[in-house]
Amino acid sequence: MFVFNFLASSIGGGYKRLHSFCNYFNKIEKESLFIVHHSLSHLKKEFPQNEYIFVNRSNISRLFYEKGIIQQLIKPLPSIDFYYSYGIPIYDRYGSHNWFHVSNVLPILYKNIDLNLFQTMKMGILNSRIINYLNIPDTISAESDFSLSLLPDIFSKKFFKSVNGSDDEINYYKTEDTNIFEDYAVAVGTYSYKNLDLVIRIFDQVKQELGLKKLFIIGNKKFVTKKIRPSSEVYFLGEMERELVIKYLSKSSLYISATSLENSYNAASEGLLLARQSIISSIKPHIELLNDIPHKEFFINFGNQELRFMFLPKPKISLLNLKTWDTVIEEMLAKINI
Repeated sequence: MFVFNFLASSIGGGYKRLHSFCNYFNKIEKESLFIVHHSLSHLKKEFPQNEYIFVNRSNISRLFYEKGIIQQLIKPLPSIDFYYSYGIPIYDRYGSHNWFHVSNVLPILYKNIDLNLFQTMKMGILNSRIINYLNIPDTISAESDFSLSLLPDIFSKKFFKSVNGSDDEINYYKTEDTNIFEDYAVAVGTYSYKNLDLVIRIFDQVKQELGLKKLFIIGNKKFVTKKIRPSSEVYFLGEMERELVIKYLSKSSLYISATSLENSYNAASEGLLLARQSIISSIKPHIELLNDIPHKEFFINFGNQELRFMFLPKPKISLLNLKTWDTVIEEMLAKINI
């Protein structure tokens, strides 16, 4: 039996990976069980060949009692050949091969990020759990070389880069005809490390030159700090279905990412491939993504600092070395060789 624990994530990149894994293993003759949040019960109807355990636990409950919860879920199961855990430390050798995927680097770098008291406490707990249990999994994966470099080097022989699949971007690029770009910019994400104040500053600096009239910010409004307010040019659209996010990006004249922290470059790759042009921060995952793709440096004065960004038009998809989800999963299966 293969067991996939995705209990820690029911939205965003985690859901994309979960949905793609469910789709893949639904099609092959391998007994596969997924541990997921109870709000995702639709997966059973969509991918009926898999088995599921739907768990109704609050984030607070999982934060303090996670190890016991996992033990209770795993104990009744038959022999496990492969145990895959997305973002949740592996507390014991549940399977013959145990694979831990680092889903978020925030618990590792949280001391450098402006968080509220609860988030700081939560990240501190997660940090100690992640580091203290890295000796148990056989494989430790993350979505970029940068993320893996943040982990203790003593475990480097276990490291494996497992990027997110880019099926949506690849398929959109194949079917795209002549796109009509509209006079707005788009930014995605509202967490503090997305640096919306910088996003707005960049928009203000380039709007006249690029003929931009509006900035649309997509993401949960509750994470937007009080000092950042909507205006006649800045609109907060809230959370939305992925198809609608892609629609906004594909018609935007500019994609802006000022994030200071990212586990994966996939968010940036979406913007790069869909928008007419992009300005993205010079963090290591973004540098990994661009590799040798020509771009201009873009500087902005913020406080007492001069911050560097990368400015480029939509690149050819072949230059980004993107992978489909099937390829990502097949690389994982080749690694475990079960």
